[in-house]
Amino acid sequence: MPNLSAMTTEDTTLSPGDLPASGIGGWLLLLAVGIVIAPINAGLSLLGIWQKVFASGLFAQLTNPADPDYNPLWRVVFLSEILFHATLMLALLVLAVLFFNHHRSVPKFYFAISLVSALFIAADFLAVRSLVPDALLLTDAMLKTLLGVAISLGVWTPYLFLSERAQLTFVR
Repeated sequence: MPNLSAMTTEDTTLSPGDLPASGIGGWLLLLAVGIVIAPINAGLSLLGIWQKVFASGLFAQLTNPADPDYNPLWRVVFLSEILFHATLMLALLVLAVLFFNHHRSVPKFYFAISLVSALFIAADFLAVRSLVPDALLLTDAMLKTLLGVAISLGVWTPYLFLSERAQLTFVR
């Protein structure tokens, strides 16, 4: 990479390849697509949980002390899932705004969302496993979610912290 500060007035022609990469391009373009889609997916997930748990009457059934499958932990699990997905959707919308405004907090905010998501998934899995020990919990949807969180933490988070493009893009 050329030393731009050492250039003289005779060196007035720079090719685009001489300048460091910045802006939403390259691999950040792929991440941008994911950041646009993520709040939509979180909203659809929230709607799915609402329909499956509340609209179906499952919440009323499993949180009723007269029901044979009653366990007070069900209320905590269901309400925490709704609260988490609603908060996640809002956090992802904030992330999208920060991302497209090139805010310097994007790498840390992205990492925080990814880490909290991973921790919530683990806690939720353990809670449901304790309530229904024989249930098949590693469904295709759960494996897809785990893969997404693994890619988020293992690929995109380091990229946001270490890549030159990300460091030159998220500066405001």
